[in-house]
Amino acid sequence: MRTSLQLSAVAVLASMLLVAIVATLASAASKPNSPLLTFVSPSPAENAEVTTSSFSFKVTYNRTPKQTKTLTCSLSGPSPTSTACAAPAASGSGSQSTNTYGDLVNGAYTFTVTLRLGDGGTATATRSFTLNAPDRFLYWGNFTPIGRANVNGSNVTPSFIATAAQGIAVDGNYIYWPVGGNAIARAHLDGSSVEPSFISGLTRSNSSCGIAVHGGHIYWGIHDNAGDGIARADLDGSNVDEQFVALSNKSHAIRALAADAGHIYWADSEQGTIGRVDADGSNVNESFIGESDSRRIGVAVNATHIYWSNLQAGTIGRANLDGSDVDQNFIAAVPGVTGVAVDSTHVFFATFFSGIGRANLDGSNAALGFISTATESAFGLAIDAE
Repeated sequence: MRTSLQLSAVAVLASMLLVAIVATLASAASKPNSPLLTFVSPSPAENAEVTTSSFSFKVTYNRTPKQTKTLTCSLSGPSPTSTACAAPAASGSGSQSTNTYGDLVNGAYTFTVTLRLGDGGTATATRSFTLNAPDRFLYWGNFTPIGRANVNGSNVTPSFIATAAQGIAVDGNYIYWPVGGNAIARAHLDGSSVEPSFISGLTRSNSSCGIAVHGGHIYWGIHDNAGDGIARADLDGSNVDEQFVALSNKSHAIRALAADAGHIYWADSEQGTIGRVDADGSNVNESFIGESDSRRIGVAVNATHIYWSNLQAGTIGRANLDGSDVDQNFIAAVPGVTGVAVDSTHVFFATFFSGIGRANLDGSNAALGFISTATESAFGLAIDAE
């Protein structure tokens, strides 16, 4: 009898213990596991000094994009922001998100990432840094003075250099522009030491306005009775070659030039095309991007795409560097669009009517009046290198 009672007591205790264990496990299962957020390259290190105007934070976490409810990125500091992070992408068994920033005022910042999962799990990670980037500027030509402003739209100087210049190019030391059809001028980036005849004695007219600089050369458009083409000189103004590229007939007008390591591109306002030639002057393709009913008078290039302005259509077009995936309406509703410039975060565009506009690199958030110029009439555009 006693043994039976002891066995019953043991059974009851075991049952109670089992119930407790099951309850504990159930309780634990009902609570979401905390995900792990991690900063990875190219994120600045903790308390780093960032000296570039454009930089990125990249985070990874051990959950899939489908398990993600919200992912918020915020900056506290002189230029505070808070918005959804870039959509997470699958990375191994987890996710990653890369977020790029630019146009921030220098100072101390804290970057915060907040993650919420569909099951209620949360995680937060922060990283502090100091931004100490040099000023970068956007320059525009005009029928009146050359203008300048910071790339974030501040410090607008409509009469930065008191000369007309419909075409503008910049490198790390100088601003360049065509003068009077027979010379190339330059000035220091701060607008000082203007040399109106930096390259003089030209025998062919450069009144088509296009000018570009890349590597060790300056390029400008030719438009005269002898035919149209592209001229070239060394950066110090020597070795002028006014026959560098000859086009097939006289019905061209090279209104803008852009150059990268491999090619020179031009916007042809008469043919309505974008042309391209190898950097050594070979393999001329006058219709690299084919004809349009709209005059093209602006062109820009970055590491992945070509951009151009369609004046009559009031749009900015874009294509891959190989000329594929042409989108004539990449940015729409831009009346009177003329010059185009691009950096790692934005597309800038000049207009006859609304000053300087800006859009995100994916074409979103286009703002026509980003910079209001003195005359509301701008033409060529150029931007400092990053």
